[in-house]
Amino acid sequence: MNDELPYEDQAFERVLNLTRRPVTEEQIRKFEGYAAEIFNAFGMDLETPATHDTPRRFIQALFEATDGYDGDPKLLKTFTTECRGDPDCHLAQVIEGPINFFSFCEHHALPFYGQAYVGYIAHENIIGISKLTRLVRIFAKRFAVQERIGQQVADTLEAMLHPHGVAVISLYPGLVRTESVMQAAAFLDLSNSESPQFIGRAVAALAADSGAMKRTGTVCLAAALGPEYGFRDIDGKQPKPLTIEDV
Repeated sequence: MNDELPYEDQAFERVLNLTRRPVTEEQIRKFEGYAAEIFNAFGMDLETPATHDTPRRFIQALFEATDGYDGDPKLLKTFTTECRGDPDCHLAQVIEGPINFFSFCEHHALPFYGQAYVGYIAHENIIGISKLTRLVRIFAKRFAVQERIGQQVADTLEAMLHPHGVAVISLYPGLVRTESVMQAAAFLDLSNSESPQFIGRAVAALAADSGAMKRTGTVCLAAALGPEYGFRDIDGKQPKPLTIEDV
């Protein structure tokens, strides 16, 4: 932690859990050797023009994909809210989403991806709307689990802004009928699929729920929210939550 920062910024750095990774070029070269040894043992031919630099590219890509540990100085800037105690201030929600993110599962060190929706009710301070995306990605670009990313974002917003309330919920969709999915429709079973509008209805239901704060740090299945909040897909169907047997 940087002891020269003001006290509030030091508290902010603590909640970000920054490590400022001091990895030297000598260490990088050593890691490339380890990667080459693993790839070779697992069957990769490293003596081809396409694979000769694969260990170097792999280590460099892994280091860059986990640079959330190093922080983001642009997150430190906050602004004074223009809402001065009016009755509607407690209702003035700031919501950003979907925020696409990629991360590495800390259990297997393999990538996973998702979408986050971040919302808070401003009190004295606010941040630029783009900073919510930066905040999600600073925690996603680490070895992580989805639930912890959500809680870390909530804790950091609380430390930065001291808002009236903050909620971070990971929304997990089923098979969504996106353009790319529809192009492969002939090869897929779409009987339990979801429209993009269905996901939007799930987000709207959460945003309108005064008790949504209780869900912060959790993962919600969009299809499970339908019966709970009483909304259906645009075709009138009620998609069922996917299970591992459906994958």
